[in-house]
Amino acid sequence: MGVIGNICVVFIVIILLGTIGMTIYFHVSGRKKWTPHLLIGSLVIMFTLSLPLLLNLRSEHEAEIEKVIASRAGTILDIEAIKSNEYPMRRGKANTIYKVTYLNENNQTNTAWYRGINHIGNIHETVSGSLPEQWYFEEDGPYPTLQTAQSIDELIIVAQDLQYNTWQEHERFTIYNGGMPMLTFNHEQGHMELWETTSDDCLRFAVRLLEIHGLTVNQDEFFQIAREYGGHGDPNKNITMRVNDQQLVIRSGIATGMADVKYERVTK
Repeated sequence: MGVIGNICVVFIVIILLGTIGMTIYFHVSGRKKWTPHLLIGSLVIMFTLSLPLLLNLRSEHEAEIEKVIASRAGTILDIEAIKSNEYPMRRGKANTIYKVTYLNENNQTNTAWYRGINHIGNIHETVSGSLPEQWYFEEDGPYPTLQTAQSIDELIIVAQDLQYNTWQEHERFTIYNGGMPMLTFNHEQGHMELWETTSDDCLRFAVRLLEIHGLTVNQDEFFQIAREYGGHGDPNKNITMRVNDQQLVIRSGIATGMADVKYERVTK
């Protein structure tokens, strides 16, 4: 963040604590009429001290943009912080969306979008109210949606845009709703656990994951079966769906609301 940024933060904290202390003192001593003047003065001073931090944040974002565009052998023409809602990805309260116009290595004008994180000190670390840092290059193709995602990486973008946390390790992929798993998927073992069978998002992600790995299921039928068999705590309840040359076994999980899905190739 730099020396100037650290000094500004220290002074802002001192002024904030001093304002709280003086406000209490004025109320105790019967000088409440001075409180509005104190608050206005403190806000003006803190806003003035915040300006270098905000300018530094913008410069950090621009430095990151320049680095990424350079890695693609591009030349930046313009960087614009978008204030409207006209951008492809979602934006959290602690994000800034940048529209980047650049020349690619073939000297063609293209557009990229960068979702920066408004975290003073580390723009690569998510904070409360922010979505993860994200790039989208229009020349690479359409921005992924749940219906068009063709890979786990694209599905991660969709999940994060919907404000779900994700975790990928080898063939295992997990989507978290808050701090709890909503769906876990292990393609190597042909196994999926649906922890929130009442959630449309959970079941839509399950269907898309199966499609990405070559199993096209009837979504309405899958929703109905997963919800029915996720409503019991009896793992002996199960049903088999035939999908292409594979069979999908859906059974009740270890707890009510969970469905356990296994698929395997069959020869008949």
